[in-house]
Amino acid sequence: MALNFRENGRTYLLIAVVTVLLIAPFVYLAVKKGNLSGKTSSTGEYYDKNSGETVSNPAGKAPENFGGTADHPVYLGFSKLLDIGVSKYQLEALKYAFEQYGKSSNQSPKEVSLTVDSIHSTLHNPSDPNSKDTVTFDVTLDRKQAYKAKVEYSDITAVRLYLSDPQTGSLIYDSKIVDRYSSDDYGGDGTPPEARPKQ
Repeated sequence: MALNFRENGRTYLLIAVVTVLLIAPFVYLAVKKGNLSGKTSSTGEYYDKNSGETVSNPAGKAPENFGGTADHPVYLGFSKLLDIGVSKYQLEALKYAFEQYGKSSNQSPKEVSLTVDSIHSTLHNPSDPNSKDTVTFDVTLDRKQAYKAKVEYSDITAVRLYLSDPQTGSLIYDSKIVDRYSSDDYGGDGTPPEARPKQ
């Protein structure tokens, strides 16, 4: 009889383990689907499907753009541009170009989300002195206004941003050359202004 109880115990344990293994994927997918919906949860957290980042803004806590000024948007997915050779100075200039677009269009976006799967970079043609490195990507402002973006970058501090309508391809905005470290601001020794001692 003891042997039979032991075999039944093993059988029940095996059934329990198999049941958990069968149910676990469905529970995981249900939870993940809730997180991927792009909706803000009651805790102020949401998943941005374009960038693959989770934004957290819990009530009573510092907002996601802590450290910047209130008029600077949150930039989601932009760090991926560093992986393709955009410098941190060019990235700062690009963010500034988006802020200038917001001011020129009276939008002042709170969030700029780059679709990381749409990033496509093209290196300059070495035999053409006017050729520049370029990167194109899809971008969404405030989770509703979509654009096609093209960025030209050639030296370590400057960019030029073009925003186009994704449906028609017509040019909406040309930032011209944006250089946050122009010769007036740059020390000439390779030290950016924020790293130099205050006078």
